[in-house]
Amino acid sequence: MRGERPLRKPHLQRLASELRGSETERAQSALHDWLARHPDDADANWLAARASIRQDRRHDAASLLARCLDIAPDFTAARFEHAKLLLRLHRYGAALAEAGRLLAAERDNPLFLQLKAAILEGIGEEEQALPIRQHLADENPGRADCWTRLGDTLRATGDQAR
Repeated sequence: MRGERPLRKPHLQRLASELRGSETERAQSALHDWLARHPDDADANWLAARASIRQDRRHDAASLLARCLDIAPDFTAARFEHAKLLLRLHRYGAALAEAGRLLAAERDNPLFLQLKAAILEGIGEEEQALPIRQHLADENPGRADCWTRLGDTLRATGDQAR
């Protein structure tokens, strides 16, 4: 998904590189300054959110991702990250809405399907998650994680025999 929206500004490219390297404090300060001057820069909000996630500042990251999506609603990677973060924050309704938007654009994307199933399981809707898990296992027979998740969902629905 990152390839769909590469960073175009050299300054942000440099900051992204520094955030992945050893210059994280300096890069975060520079990114904060950049955002103060350019609050409507979706890419800068995305980078700041990613940095916040790495620092386990989930609520800050959620706000930054929401801002990013207000500016650039077609930013798929940001929407996916936002949905995953909302799930971790137990904001299931909002996470499910984001997953729905993702699936409306790419209904067969296995990452988006897996996310929706996880959200449904988070709210105790294993019966609704089951056909998604089955589909993912059928479409990806060589992926043990798909089968394991299907087995977990079957167990949660009481289908011990399967």
